Amino acid sequence: MNNTIDLFDTTPAALTLREASYGDADFNVGYHSLYAIHKVLDLNEYQLIPNRVVSIREDTQDVLGIHSLKYKGVNFRDGIDRCREIIIKSDLADDSIVETIAVTPNSKQCIVTYVLPNVLIDMPDGDQAELMIVMANSFNGVWAFSIRVGLRLMACLNGMLSNTDGLIYKSRHNQKLNLDHAVGVISNSLPILYEQSDLWREWLNTPCHTADALKIIGTAVDNKYLIRNHQDVFMNVATDDETKRSKNIAHLWNAWENYKITLGSNMWAMYNSLTDWATHIDKPTQRQHSNTTSKTAGSIASIRTRRERIIDKVISNPDLFQQKVA
Repeated sequence: MNNTIDLFDTTPAALTLREASYGDADFNVGYHSLYAIHKVLDLNEYQLIPNRVVSIREDTQDVLGIHSLKYKGVNFRDGIDRCREIIIKSDLADDSIVETIAVTPNSKQCIVTYVLPNVLIDMPDGDQAELMIVMANSFNGVWAFSIRVGLRLMACLNGMLSNTDGLIYKSRHNQKLNLDHAVGVISNSLPILYEQSDLWREWLNTPCHTADALKIIGTAVDNKYLIRNHQDVFMNVATDDETKRSKNIAHLWNAWENYKITLGSNMWAMYNSLTDWATHIDKPTQRQHSNTTSKTAGSIASIRTRRERIIDKVISNPDLFQQKVA
């Protein structure tokens, strides 16, 4: 694969991607001094808050965050431009790319997902996966700026992202944040992704017993009772009083029961269960939707990112998952 093509590629696919709209992320952010207001008689006195600035969405004047003077924000559009640049630089731009831009209702967080159906990687179980690139960014300190490479399984559409070195660029919003370096890191990530698939193949050959599954699920949802009692292989997770009220446990257990039928009782099936939980977020009912906007596309993306971070910690734990191919 040629990774040294002209970044100003004028092929139709590259132009289409470069000139696409930014959707809900299409706004500017300004940074202003922060003041406290004191009421003195009938007058307002303004006191400058030292070493702090406030980020404001310029078209709506909504406050996005309060930061130190060293804060280095990234406009959502700039991050999207870098992701598009990565795809073009890697000679992957074509008409099949699906770009999804999701911004939370308060405009403070943004998730952008690219699915590249024409870049396929064979999975250990015979399935194939499409290349994914995901950017996360925020102004409220919830997320650092990150661009990650991963896969989307074609059979179940589970997203699989990795914190493996070379498959992620991540930086806090400070002077070390370098968008050009992010482009360089991610543009050279595909060979590493192929190596990652070797580890997944090893997981396919690593047994996962019921006790192992219970411990992993308990760790993912931070359920101390399940972690303590994971050796009780006869426990009925679906009906036990300590766990049956948890929709997260129910989702993970049902996914595990389904995947071990098709993939076997192994760590690959367990990993697929975790990615199923992160990818398939329950949408609100019509009644819920009328009473709240908490599960818009942006908010669902936020939940997904939080769950993916949990999965990263779980699969990075050598007591739960094998780390390297022997």
